[in-house]
Amino acid sequence: MDNHTLELSNILKVELISYHPSSSVLYWLSVGLLLSGGIVFITGFFGCWSSLYENPTATVLYLSLILVSCMGELSITIIAIITRGLILEGVEKDLLALLKVDYNMVGHAAFSRSIDLMQAKFECCGVTGVQDYANSAWRRQEQDGSRGDKLLIPLTCCSLANSDELTSYLDPRPNNLTTCQDLNDASGQGRYRDGCTDRLVNWGAQQSLNLAGVALGGVILHVLGVVLTCSLLQRIKKK
Repeated sequence: MDNHTLELSNILKVELISYHPSSSVLYWLSVGLLLSGGIVFITGFFGCWSSLYENPTATVLYLSLILVSCMGELSITIIAIITRGLILEGVEKDLLALLKVDYNMVGHAAFSRSIDLMQAKFECCGVTGVQDYANSAWRRQEQDGSRGDKLLIPLTCCSLANSDELTSYLDPRPNNLTTCQDLNDASGQGRYRDGCTDRLVNWGAQQSLNLAGVALGGVILHVLGVVLTCSLLQRIKKK
């Protein structure tokens, strides 16, 4: 999982179980796939051992590890498919409220960085639009501060001169700061006007689909492994 995917997965939290806190399911699904890959590596060792020496104990152990890994990857596939359908609900339910309270506040640097990445990457502003920042804690802090250039929307909501840089969200440089911050200009020149919900949800759904595809591919390979292992056990019994 690259850095951008990790950052964005932090704001795509899904409530899989009612009344339980939402969690970054994409992150944990990726971790699950990595753990499954580790089991596959160990499984391969026992597979080679059982094939070379036709050892029934090693073969049974190999079969058991294949079944455990297969069940794990099947679970990942199912959760990834479920997650794909719950992402929109999670974004609409939680993200806007968090943005109004936590964005650019002390102790919420990781969340703020993820929001900035979302806005710069998808060229959008807020969850539903620029109006999301109107009553936010960040806006109030900006207006009450001593800075001369009080911002109305974050710099990552502006059209950026350094948009081609992967780290533009960390050091945003607007093409025209004055035009970007002029919310009375209905044309919206110099800033992103659309909210990020649709683009974030589509991105998250695609990530879930990718994880489900990888996990399902692993399940198919493991089923083939089970079939071949059973054939090997039959051969050993005959000897």
